[in-house]
Amino acid sequence: MHWRAFLDSEVIRYADLADKGDVTLTIKSVKRGKVTGRSAKSTSKAMISFEGAERPLAAGTAILSTIARLYSSDTRKWVGKQITIYADHDVMFGSEKVGGVRVRDQVPKVSSPSGQKETA
Repeated sequence: MHWRAFLDSEVIRYADLADKGDVTLTIKSVKRGKVTGRSAKSTSKAMISFEGAERPLAAGTAILSTIARLYSSDTRKWVGKQITIYADHDVMFGSEKVGGVRVRDQVPKVSSPSGQKETA
């Protein structure tokens, strides 16, 4: 388990996915929200909630533009659609490699009724 998983978070983050591989989820809603960073500065993000998930994903430009390429630039059309998220170990914050959450640039193929991708 990644050490950051022991720290509280209101959103899905890199540490939650670092050891899991791809996770396919069904979008329940997309709303505007705020996330407070390390420096206690708040930034606006899209908060994407998923069927069966306890916490939303705080999405910035990289995630939002990937989902828009898959489904539409209209976020209302994303509800009920599936995306696959994963931990990208190469995401940088300034000059530091911190890892981050990314969305696969393809529509998921097979999923179970719970919304999570079937694995062998």
